[in-house]
This record gives sequence, C-alpha cells and structure tokens, in this order.
Amino acid sequence: MKELLLWIYGHFFIMEEVWKDVIGYEGLYEVSNMGRVRSVDRYVNSGGLGDKDRLSLKKGKILNCSPTKRGYTRVSLSRESKTNQVMIHRIVALAFLEPIEGKNNVNHINGIKEDNRDCNLEFVNQRENVLHAKIYTMNKKCPFVSYLKKFNRYESSIIINGKTKKLGRFKTEEEAFNSYVKALNENGLENKYILHR
Repeated sequence: MKELLLWIYGHFFIMEEVWKDVIGYEGLYEVSNMGRVRSVDRYVNSGGLGDKDRLSLKKGKILNCSPTKRGYTRVSLSRESKTNQVMIHRIVALAFLEPIEGKNNVNHINGIKEDNRDCNLEFVNQRENVLHAKIYTMNKKCPFVSYLKKFNRYESSIIINGKTKKLGRFKTEEEAFNSYVKALNENGLENKYILHR
C-alpha cells in the first residue's frame, strides 16, 4: 500500500491508497480509495491473423480522467471491444462503500466534485442529493475556509446533518482551519477525514 499526499482546495490530505476491482470490469481495471483508476497487467494476443497463440504482457497504468460539463470526473473503460465512459465517484462508491437500500445516488460530502476519495462519498436518495446540492450552491465555501475581504478575516464553516454551521471569523487561515478540524472532532467526523497542515 502507498500513501498519497493530496492538495484539495488549500488543504493537505494524507491517505493510504488501497486498490479494488472495478465492479463489472474485474481483472481489467482497479479503482483506489483515492479515486484513481488503473488498468491491470494482463496478457493480450500479439500475434498476427494466423498466430493466435502468441501472447505478450501488457503492463497496467494509471488512466487519465476527463471532466464532464457538470464538473464530475469520468474515465473510459473497455471490455470486449466496447468502451464506456464511467463516472469515477460511482465506481469508487461501488467498490468501497456498503450499499444502502433505497439510496442509489452518490454524493460528494464536501461538495467538491473532483474529490473522489471514498471517505468523501456517501450513498443518498434523490431528495437528499438535491438538498445537498442546493446547500453547496448557496454556500460554496463549506466545509473549508474562505477569506472575507470585506472583514479582512478568514471564516470557516461545516455542514452537519445537511445544515451549514458557521464556526467563526479568524485573523489567520491557520486559526480558521483549526476551528474546522475541532468541529469535525466534536461532531464525530474526525475518522472521515485525515487532515494534515
């Protein structure tokens, strides 16, 4: 296993990377708890038309992802000569999260669509997904820290049970970030986030 250092919206996250098969593409592709996708090492036919017994090793590699118009990330996966565009947050959730009956949508907890870590994803129903999207549309700074030029202060806030809670205004970004981490701990969310600054 490998540790990765991520920089997401001004904050470092350190996580141990774990790989699992992409459901429906077992033996071909794997997805990590960090939201990366890779092809696996496999043998492919390298012979010409008359030589079907000649196999060569095709090394696996990390796949490039592309953004959708709505800001999500997707990747192209092929099986049996058919290529599909697959949403990364969906394949991470299917590989790493326990399914919940009646909850088929995958939500980004922190509202950042490019943050496809398993700890940032949850299964929700359609109503919960729409409500969460509305909250983040109205208040894009949650749950991290933003600078309020008008007040010359940093403000931190967090979303708990679908409601935004402002944590206060601070002189430094570090103080605002520390208030955010403290709020995570006080609300039992510390094990969802591994934060280092």
